[in-house]
Amino acid sequence: MGKLLKDGSIPIYQQIKDRLRRDITEGKYSLDQKLPSEHHLSGKYQIHRFTARRALVELENDGIIYAVPGKGRFISKDYANPAKSALKTVAIIGLGYHHAIDNFFSEFMNRLMNNLQSHQWQLKFMTEHELRLIAESGKVPEDIDAFLWTSPRESDIPLMRKILEMKTLIVSINRNYASRHIPSISIDQYTGSRDLVNLLLEYGHKEIACITGPKNLRYATERHKGYIDALKKMKMSPNPELEFFVEKLGSDYTGELRKFFSSHPEITAVFVAGESPLRQTIEVLGNLSRQIPRDISIVCFGDTPLPPSLPAVTCVRQPLELMADHAMAVLNQLPKKKSPNLNIVIPTEFIERKSIAGR
Repeated sequence: MGKLLKDGSIPIYQQIKDRLRRDITEGKYSLDQKLPSEHHLSGKYQIHRFTARRALVELENDGIIYAVPGKGRFISKDYANPAKSALKTVAIIGLGYHHAIDNFFSEFMNRLMNNLQSHQWQLKFMTEHELRLIAESGKVPEDIDAFLWTSPRESDIPLMRKILEMKTLIVSINRNYASRHIPSISIDQYTGSRDLVNLLLEYGHKEIACITGPKNLRYATERHKGYIDALKKMKMSPNPELEFFVEKLGSDYTGELRKFFSSHPEITAVFVAGESPLRQTIEVLGNLSRQIPRDISIVCFGDTPLPPSLPAVTCVRQPLELMADHAMAVLNQLPKKKSPNLNIVIPTEFIERKSIAGR
């Protein structure tokens, strides 16, 4: 087994759980063989015993293993599958570096892993480097049936094309590259953003600020375009001075935000084009004594959990579980469709809360 990822992108207990499940499905343990104990796992991976216990307990909850008091844990008879060749494997790339900040993909991954188990698929985590080695070799390993790449960059498109040329399915998850002939399952970033800004305009707001992510991120560009197009539809000229671009997600930019809002007292509403900047935006407005929604209205792309002390915000939610369901449906088409002309765009879900007031 390789080393565990300890960058926060994938919980440690989840990695151990995945490895144990893979070992079980590959037949490394017999039905009457005791599985590694909490003590053994904690020593092997240099982790806290509670972390090892959580991995084992979750496997119990999934019905894969069961515990015998005083004896240990064993494979459930209902899960044992002697026809191991019937299992298919999907490799997932991208979780080692993306969204380590807000665990954006936890909802997607939980649903996907449950789907895979129900449909006799197993999951393998893979790095971008490992995928490049496969592309260079010109041959996909026989134990991999498909690839899912979460949030690939545009610079990754040539690599994805090489995999497709090798007659193996690879799907872009949460980035739409269908126009570049890459199978894609994504969430509509544009329409939800435009509709949120339209809502602020319907309430009579004219000086609407936009807090958005780095300009080089595709999803940030699409959300910003929704903001711009909503204003233009109302014959309003977008004001670049009311736009705040976060240079680095996950950093502390409260000072810059404070200066931004202090310099623009005319702002009556804010469109936060992402979950990451929302909390800092609300905290800065509170420090400036600008009460939501009495003094300033606010909407957000993404349903961000906030402490009870902060106001709940009208938003559009990204249906990540539905994205996982679509991914499972595509995988279940194999081997009939190795490289489908796939472009699934999932609409966001509107959630209204008391964060908007009329002007």
